[in-house]
Amino acid sequence: MDAVSLAIGTAATKWVIRLWTNNDDLASLSGELIQALPSRIGGLLERGRAKRQFERLAEDIGARIFPYLSHELSDIDAGDLSAAAHAAQRALENSVKTQVELAKIDFDAELLCAMILAKDEPNLVADGLSTSGDAAYESIVRECAACIIASSSALPTFQHAGISEILSRETTIIDLVEANLANMPESQVPSTWGRGSEYQRFESRYRRAIFDHADRLQLFGVTSPTARSSYSLSVAYIPLETLGNESKSNADEKPNRSDALRVEEALSGSPRILLTGGAGGGKTTLLHWITTKSAQQSFENKLEEWNNRVPFVIQLRRYANSTLPHIGQFIEGATPSLLDAMPSGWATSIFDAGRALLLVDGFDEISEDGRASVLSWLNEISNSFSDAIIIVTSREGAVDSSWTADDYTRVTLLPMEYEDIKSFVEHWHRAALGPSPTAELSASIRTSEKFALEAIRERQAIRSLCDSPLLCALICALNRDSGARLPDNRMEIYSTALQMLVVRRDQDRHVEISHDLQLTYSEASSILRIFASWLQDNYAADAARADFETIVGKQLVHLHRIKATSEEVAKHLLARSGVLREPSDGRIDFVHRTFLEYLAAGEIVANRSFGKLVAVANEDYWREVVVLAAGHATARDREELISALIARGEKEPGNRHVLFLVALACMETSPELSPDLQKSLARCLAAVVPPSNMTDAASVALAGQMAVSLLSRRPRYAREAVASVRALSLIGGDGALAALRGYRTDRRKTVIRQLLRAWSHFDAEAFAKEILADSPVADFPVPLSDWEQIRQLPSLPNMHNVRLSLTGELESLAKVPKVASVRFIDLSRSLGLSDLGGGEGLTGVLSIDSRWCFNLTTLAGIEAFPELAILDLEGCSNLVDIKALSAVSHLNWLDLSRTPVSSTESLSSLEELHALYLVDCENLTTLGALASLDSLTLSALPSLSEWDLRPMEKLTTLRLGGPISPAEIVLPDSIQNLSLDWGSKFTAKLLGARKVRSFRAANPENIAQQIEFIQTRKDLVSVDLLSPAGRDVSAFIPELLNRKRMRTLLVQLVSPELGFEWPTVDGFDSISTPRRAIYTRKLKKQ
Repeated sequence: MDAVSLAIGTAATKWVIRLWTNNDDLASLSGELIQALPSRIGGLLERGRAKRQFERLAEDIGARIFPYLSHELSDIDAGDLSAAAHAAQRALENSVKTQVELAKIDFDAELLCAMILAKDEPNLVADGLSTSGDAAYESIVRECAACIIASSSALPTFQHAGISEILSRETTIIDLVEANLANMPESQVPSTWGRGSEYQRFESRYRRAIFDHADRLQLFGVTSPTARSSYSLSVAYIPLETLGNESKSNADEKPNRSDALRVEEALSGSPRILLTGGAGGGKTTLLHWITTKSAQQSFENKLEEWNNRVPFVIQLRRYANSTLPHIGQFIEGATPSLLDAMPSGWATSIFDAGRALLLVDGFDEISEDGRASVLSWLNEISNSFSDAIIIVTSREGAVDSSWTADDYTRVTLLPMEYEDIKSFVEHWHRAALGPSPTAELSASIRTSEKFALEAIRERQAIRSLCDSPLLCALICALNRDSGARLPDNRMEIYSTALQMLVVRRDQDRHVEISHDLQLTYSEASSILRIFASWLQDNYAADAARADFETIVGKQLVHLHRIKATSEEVAKHLLARSGVLREPSDGRIDFVHRTFLEYLAAGEIVANRSFGKLVAVANEDYWREVVVLAAGHATARDREELISALIARGEKEPGNRHVLFLVALACMETSPELSPDLQKSLARCLAAVVPPSNMTDAASVALAGQMAVSLLSRRPRYAREAVASVRALSLIGGDGALAALRGYRTDRRKTVIRQLLRAWSHFDAEAFAKEILADSPVADFPVPLSDWEQIRQLPSLPNMHNVRLSLTGELESLAKVPKVASVRFIDLSRSLGLSDLGGGEGLTGVLSIDSRWCFNLTTLAGIEAFPELAILDLEGCSNLVDIKALSAVSHLNWLDLSRTPVSSTESLSSLEELHALYLVDCENLTTLGALASLDSLTLSALPSLSEWDLRPMEKLTTLRLGGPISPAEIVLPDSIQNLSLDWGSKFTAKLLGARKVRSFRAANPENIAQQIEFIQTRKDLVSVDLLSPAGRDVSAFIPELLNRKRMRTLLVQLVSPELGFEWPTVDGFDSISTPRRAIYTRKLKKQ
């Protein structure tokens, strides 16, 4: 790294300090780095630690800038480049703004960039930079702005009282910041720098901006002053289970038609997906996770093919009362600051190229009258751009027959079960811990986590409440906040959580507030209730700021104690309440719809508008409001409301089912009901059993024991049987357990899966003996991680495919029951694991995942697994000796990536070893014969000197990667599939592989070498190339496709070229865009 790059990195680091510390004393950032630190960091030791860490950050940012200055801008005149770099440094140093001005940035890198450029514009005019120099200047500033936002947003709130804790370790700051910098999507080369197109440059900017927008998981209730109120979603995401789509035929009866899948698996099956789930069930969070993975291009396994796609996020609530957006407006909601910069036609080009990933959130938040328009809008996009992947989320009640099985695959997010809840609780407390906790805080958080998990495990009422991410987060917050009794019902959870967020949030943080703005909870909630009711009545998800201020003003007339203006109170509630936000400029909404529904229900009950609720109770949009209103109401009003719902259902056969279910759902929030009303509800219950989905199951379960006898009769259809098992598991108790006996012999996979999910709701031993012992589970995969359940395995000989997930917690395999049914063991990140001893008796184990077990130093004990076929040791950074593997005779698949092994010669005796992964093994010097391999991956092996692979005579698939390239690689002629991903440093001459049939290369700078290789391999059937320009392959394409054996050719260009036309070839069909062409040989007519 040169001095200029470091100077720019230093200037950017001063900006990070400026944003983090809110230091208004700085007139400029041109002084020494230490001068940017506020005087509040007073001790020499603390300032020294801070200085060293920020100096390292300056080096990291400089390292991101250096490649531009040294490589990518090599075509720009040296004088222009130097002038541009110095101008960028000056712009960063002289563009200091006041804290009020900086608040408008709101951690938006594009807004920060625009602010810096605007402040420096007079100086830039005087510089007189060339066109290329001006473009380089702007690009450097933009890259720095992205680094500044990524770095400053990673740091905890700066408070003088807590600075000593934050700087108590030498690396606290840099650890936090480097993690965010590492997650930043890599920039592509701007066209104005001589490489790439305008579209590419914008795509790079957009990916970074949409990542920043989506990579935040709101943590409701985290009040620790050192914790962040939001958490990196790419770290915190908890994968949930889904119920896959079922056909409408009698396939319900077939045991293998549908199954519960992790959501990532379910997404891979269709280009059109309807994702449904309950309130607070994680639908929006899932879309954000998809967005971050897409922005980073980091999907894996079945979703890996999505990495070339560009995400577009549409929040339908924004268009509840306005025209739906056209493609050119798709980026407006999530990244409005980029709208003006978007090149004309860019978004359409993404759709046209088949690269779009359209994520549409909140179909249920559109009124019933407007949903037909949304479906038409979606169908128009789908018909025009058939290659686009479209995912739509909705609560279940909003979905009807308009969504046909032929158009959309329906995927239902299942409620969280115990293991999901446990994982969520652990993540929540990790976030609450903050980046630099004291020993006292760490101990306190551990205690809170322990108490929360105990309450969830031991109290059925609490566990039932935790089946959605939102409620689980609120339970964690209340447990942490009160340290006492947790609420047993939703109404109390919402009430207590709102008090904590609206009032106690500032009290806990000791925030000083003007006397005129010190609203009590009663005063603040009265305003929030009216605002929520106004939104609900208008079928709106948000409101203009002016409308919000008007609503506040009308209520202030009644709040005689408050002297502040409506504008001041509105601003205060938005900034301090914790339940409101401003998602886009001038629009106000609630942080979660559930809070809106709870508050709106309270206002409707306060006005006794029960007739209005009954009139709209058949609409799914109002369902939760009606249920919550029953909880707010007095006993007398509640009787009136529920009785009216039943009466309307009896009069209207078309709405009877939904109204009876709503009436039953009201039982959850109703602490008391008269005997006569309970009898009426029992009649309703008989009319709606069996339930047909998870939402109905939850409603039926609220009837408690009166529903058990009705649910004991096993339904004919799988979906109803699954929902009935779910309802019984929610009811719990001995009666429900007895009723489940009627399902224990059911052979349908969905029912078996739901029985397994129900296990955590009952005593582990009793459920195992009375239900699972007779279940035809056989080879059905049974994932377990709860030790109470694991201990029952000796009494379940009918289970043949148990998969243990013991991530991060196991110190010895001796703790696991010695049964042959255990097939898979996940030990990843078990820091207490030093060897694989204690596994005697686990004779059926086929796979062990020991990734990132940093203290695993030996494989002693592995001989206890005679059937072991798959072993993952990636990241075991202290594992040097792998000689014990020679005893595992059936080992088939092995990953030794990122381990310090120096040789794999000891594997030569493994005659069944077919696949081996060696990535980033810095010490590896020799491979050995490895004659049994048919698949090998070699990448980033700087010490490997042996590149003659001819002894591997059975090798058919080879993947080679960089960044180190030998002078020559000799391949066996057995190679059928060859893949190169070595980057620009690939210079090796490839010898051998004379019978290769499939060749893939992602090395555009070596296209001539690749073409030469292809021209001499006459058996090729399939070729996939990335070329820097169309002219490099235009003549080569017809030549290659004229071979009789060629079947498919995919050629992608680094960027589209104006005027370039893909050649046509007789005998081949082709699909092409300006950037990509796919050629497929035509089938011969019979």
